[in-house]
Amino acid sequence: MISVFKQMRRVGLAAVALGMIGLSGTAFAQNTASGTSIVNTATVNYTVNSIAQTPINASATFVVDTVINLNVTGGTTVNVTPGQTAAVTIFTLTNTSNITSNFTLTPTNQAGDQFDVNNIAVRVDANANGTYEPATDTGTSVTGLARNASVAVFILGDIPGTATNTQTAIDRLTANAINPATTVAWVNDAGADVPGTVQIVVQNNSANAQDTYVVATATLGVSKTSTVISDPVNGATNPKAIPLAVMEYAIAVSNTGSQPATLQSVNDPVPANTTFLAGQYTGTTDVRITVGATNTFCVAEAGGTDTNADGCVRTGGGALSVSAPAITTVAAGSTVTVRFRVTIN
Repeated sequence: MISVFKQMRRVGLAAVALGMIGLSGTAFAQNTASGTSIVNTATVNYTVNSIAQTPINASATFVVDTVINLNVTGGTTVNVTPGQTAAVTIFTLTNTSNITSNFTLTPTNQAGDQFDVNNIAVRVDANANGTYEPATDTGTSVTGLARNASVAVFILGDIPGTATNTQTAIDRLTANAINPATTVAWVNDAGADVPGTVQIVVQNNSANAQDTYVVATATLGVSKTSTVISDPVNGATNPKAIPLAVMEYAIAVSNTGSQPATLQSVNDPVPANTTFLAGQYTGTTDVRITVGATNTFCVAEAGGTDTNADGCVRTGGGALSVSAPAITTVAAGSTVTVRFRVTIN
């Protein structure tokens, strides 16, 4: 009879010689959820005297610990206008932890730029449409963001009226991960691993990113000149500004900025000692508007009522007013010039 010791020895040798060790269980997946049980079972198949024996097994189980991490992305550039309120930049906060987490959000102005935005504030995208909606997006922190989930976060700021074209302001969003169970920052467990206990590893508890506001606006300048067109002595040859001479005023509105400007109106009171001259331009029109190489004309009715709705009228006091549709916008890098004529009394 084979002794028990010899039988056990043969079992061991058979197991080693055959190398028939099989592993089964759940493989560790990327960002596996905290608290997931990982079970690993080893199976030993063996024979004794060429006779297969019942396989024997051994298992080990551990739970996945919590790892805290997050990511904030920004880097966008937003064009703004001086005096604009609640100008919006957008960031994306992603919970790269393997557990649901809360987050506090802090917006700040940064140094090294030309101006700071006023009334800086943060808002969270409530309906995941990526567009700031004041009535909907009212949250200032993030609650219950699932692992691998992302949310848009907006920074709002008022642009100072003193900001000038091409100036920049840099804003930063800082997010901090908060433990929903304790409502404070996650605390790293620096002790030894306890296989059956979910422990916390804080890889990164805070992240930030920056966006840039760039002032892109119109920069308007206006100039006014007068030219002698004719006089009653010299006619149109070297005319002089004598009584009954015809004078032409030119009001030039130029835009040296990077954005178009909407012109509301150009107003010019006809000066004392002169009389407005009607019918001086094409088709007996009263005013010539030049945009680039294109001329348009309008009639400036007296009495303050723009009866033909062309945008030109003379008020009851005799002042010339030119507005839409005669003038509309001054494109970036262009000039709009309004001309009219008077005689010297």
